[in-house]
Amino acid sequence: MPLCRYRNKVMLVTNVASKCGNTPQYGPLQALYEKHRDAGFFVLGFPCNQFGGQEPGDAVEITACTTKYGVSFPMFEKITVNTDSTFGAEHPLYAWLKAQPGGAGKIEWNFAKFLIGRDGKLIKRYSASFLNGAASEQAQLDADIAAALPSELAPRARDPRTSHRPAAFRASGRGVRLCGEWRGRRRPARSPRRPRLQHRSQGSCRPG
Repeated sequence: MPLCRYRNKVMLVTNVASKCGNTPQYGPLQALYEKHRDAGFFVLGFPCNQFGGQEPGDAVEITACTTKYGVSFPMFEKITVNTDSTFGAEHPLYAWLKAQPGGAGKIEWNFAKFLIGRDGKLIKRYSASFLNGAASEQAQLDADIAAALPSELAPRARDPRTSHRPAAFRASGRGVRLCGEWRGRRRPARSPRRPRLQHRSQGSCRPG
């Protein structure tokens, strides 16, 4: 599950379910995505069946639910967010999220939310019930997203003397790792490729 495609983007990561009391949160999440996506904001939805068996269906059934709410933000395959004896090991992405400062440990229920900045660092975690009908909560999250996005009035200038690529992460079955970050230093030069040697009588061979 490569997330490097979202490098330099602001992300809201949430574990979702189709048969939960929190499922109507798809509405405000989609509204926030539509408002800020052109500025580089993404909601990333991760279906999970760990809490009350409220995401039992396959991809077709999950899509039927998201279509009902008009969801167009990226949705991923069903995962495990807390390690337990029934569902097995938690996905490396969630192991990484919960280990960050402010990650606050185990996921409590469906629709826990993590706001991640353009530098690949966790900005804030929001509870599973956050966005359940309170307009002030949506306004707060809206403001937090806007603050994390680059200002349109004063875009940040690049320093031509450095190659600065903010950290992003990649989650896979083997774990979470940062994708190429170089701050204020040159990328090491690659060693020249060694030439191939050809031996006319015995065919080709390669050194080393």
